[in-house]
Amino acid sequence: MRFVRHHAKQYGIDPNRLGGVGGSSGAHLIGLVATLAARGITDDTDAVNREPATLQTVVLTAAPTDLRGMNQGAVVSFMERTPTGRRRT
Repeated sequence: MRFVRHHAKQYGIDPNRLGGVGGSSGAHLIGLVATLAARGITDDTDAVNREPATLQTVVLTAAPTDLRGMNQGAVVSFMERTPTGRRRT
């Protein structure tokens, strides 16, 4: 994500509108990227690493996730940790 965002102008894409699509294990990886919402490393010497590794939208198919075993409070807490840091409605 950081590499793509850093080279967005070269690829002719908007670096503020990146999404991810994945199926099965790929969905797991895209889901991790989406929920981690990793900010850029401001003091890194590599310009690519200074870019945020965030996604604005995701499409997951057959993702190996299961929230049924979590209590309602834990699910709400999990869902509140989005890249924007605010609760989705």
